Formats: sequence, C-alpha cells, structure tokens
Amino acid sequence: MHCVKQSASCADMEHRGQWILTDDCKMPELAYLVLVVNAVLISVCFLFSYHAVELMRAGTDPTTACKKAITRIRKYFPQFFGAMICANITGGYGAACNKVPGFSQFNFMVYNAQLKSPLQAMVDCI
Repeated sequence: MHCVKQSASCADMEHRGQWILTDDCKMPELAYLVLVVNAVLISVCFLFSYHAVELMRAGTDPTTACKKAITRIRKYFPQFFGAMICANITGGYGAACNKVPGFSQFNFMVYNAQLKSPLQAMVDCI
C-alpha cells in the first residue's frame, strides 16, 4: 500500500509541493486526508478568492483576476488541479484553471439575466 505525505504549513512555501510516495502508510484514509488538508492550505495560504476580489475591486476584469490568482498558486504548486470562477457586480464574469495532464479546459455555467437562462461557458487552462 502506498501513502502520500507532505508537510502541513504555510511557512517556507518555496520548498512545498513535493509529494512523497511511501510504503509505510498504516491507514489508507491518510492519503485522502493529506490531499484535503493541502487543498485547505492552498486556500488559506494563498487566499486566491480574496486576491481575485481585490483585483476586481481595483478595476481588473474578472478573467484577468482569475488568471492572476491561479498564476499565484502555480508559482509554488505547478501541478495543482484547480479552477476558479470570478464575477463582478456589473455582471461580468470570467474563469481560469491550471493546465495539467487531462485537464486543459474548464466548463462552467453562468446565468444570463438578459436571456433569462443559464449559459455554458468554457475557458482554456493556463
């Protein structure tokens, strides 16, 4: 049985992002737990949604705000699997995702108030 290990700290982010596969895992649930903990750490350490909101508040369009937030995470975790959708108060929206093997486009749904119906949109990952 294999187990994934990684430290759980926001400190020293330059050395994070390396997954270690070992054979000494006693509980298979630990690998899942480590993945969940690291997803939370990425959210907390980078505050990517807050970063995108602050960029839009400063006048950046939603697509660019999403791309900048994803790029900020990619600097430390180049192989992370994730995407985000940004929307502003004027009805503008955008999305971005990190390109990894098997994930090169991101499909999402938005509601179009003028058409009064949902609209499927897609972006190419960066």
